[in-house]
Amino acid sequence: MMRKRFFEEMEAITAGKEPRGIIGSTNAAQCIALPNMARELNTEGITLADFDRHPLLRQRLKGFQFHYGQSPAVRRAFVEAMGIAEA
Repeated sequence: MMRKRFFEEMEAITAGKEPRGIIGSTNAAQCIALPNMARELNTEGITLADFDRHPLLRQRLKGFQFHYGQSPAVRRAFVEAMGIAEA
């Protein structure tokens, strides 16, 4: 799908059209807010107590799945840095 889109945009350029997704204004291009369903959470943060009550996030306090295979020393450092009990 991405390849098809790439070639469509190349054809548009060849035809003298401007491809989609181009921001011509340098001022507008300085900071582009991308879609983020958890923008407030990611920018403002959350307390550890609220984190522990959150139905999805609280699982990360028990074992963050993306840290699979990390050494015990790294896991201890993570647990200490996060201020959570060892799972």
